[in-house]
Amino acid sequence: MAAAWDGSEWVTTFADFRSTVVNEAVRSDLYAGRFDDTGAVLDPGGFAVAAEEVPEMFPHVAGNGGAFLVGGSVFRAETGYASYRIGLRTSASSVDAPAVATAPSETARR
Repeated sequence: MAAAWDGSEWVTTFADFRSTVVNEAVRSDLYAGRFDDTGAVLDPGGFAVAAEEVPEMFPHVAGNGGAFLVGGSVFRAETGYASYRIGLRTSASSVDAPAVATAPSETARR
């Protein structure tokens, strides 16, 4: 689990195991949730940041001025676990749909 403050709200990221079972093994997805400056939950249950049919794990997050950068490791058959960066923009009432922004880094492979 990771948390970041952007000056007006908190975002936490975490690996979540609520999704389906793949090949008889539980897989994780990356989820996030927002909290205001008083600690009130803005997203009960959280929301998916990365929820593909492959495991995603090891989330990190950084924030600045309404934008957050989420990092995590995503399993790919051709590379194994590799690090990806996912942009996430928030406002007091909504969250833009995240999108995978970059391919895996050569130095970030596990």
